[in-house]
Amino acid sequence: MSDEMILIRVRRCRYCRREMTTSPLAYEENPFCTECLEERMAAAAPPGGVTWRKKGRYVIPEAVQKRP
Repeated sequence: MSDEMILIRVRRCRYCRREMTTSPLAYEENPFCTECLEERMAAAAPPGGVTWRKKGRYVIPEAVQKRP
């Protein structure tokens, strides 16, 4: 019998805490899972939503102003 011990580092999404099966480098670049993506996007959007304005080759997000 071997006295070898294998330590596994479990990486979890920083938003929903689900276990992720990504490489350490991929986790370092993006510590969030795809399972909670829609929920995170909804939480990050301004109350009126977002519209996109084209400027040259770029598309720029702008908050939608709610009318009183």
